[in-house]
Amino acid sequence: EQTGEIDLLTEEARRILSVTPNDDETRILLAQNLLRQERPKEALQELETIPEERRSVSVYYALGRGNFFVGRMDEARKHLLKANELTPNNAEVLGSLFRVELATGRLQESVQRIQAAFAADPKSAGLAHLQGVVLSAAGREEDAQQSFRNAIKLNPNLTDAYTELAKAYARVGKTDQVLK
Repeated sequence: EQTGEIDLLTEEARRILSVTPNDDETRILLAQNLLRQERPKEALQELETIPEERRSVSVYYALGRGNFFVGRMDEARKHLLKANELTPNNAEVLGSLFRVELATGRLQESVQRIQAAFAADPKSAGLAHLQGVVLSAAGREEDAQQSFRNAIKLNPNLTDAYTELAKAYARVGKTDQVLK
């Protein structure tokens, strides 16, 4: 059923763009739907028609994700860095940038960037959680555990933080801590 809704949204967006081709918001929605349909090349074609002077954070973020999906890591990183520049400390953008940097051997850069973002916004549960994920990827499990605990303290409803904390405990053999 969800796939059918996405198809309808894609068709409607294409119809709107046939009438108003400069409707950037509709083009972004179309690209996001194409990404959800695992059609990144088509999404990139749509996004690349938006002139650079009109590109928003959403465009750069979607360009980054689309390039990641087609394996163009340098392009993905460039666009995600631009999105991060336009909206600093955004956990969603930083999470995507982390995935690119992890895949390209730039983990330490992500660690530093995300730690700086969390230092700038220490009340963000999303950034605390992301910091934990990044620290865990860097093999710093105890620091990661602290970040996950902090994320849970900041937002007790952040279920991913509980899951990641349990995994972090399990990786270092502290399975007795998982249930505490």
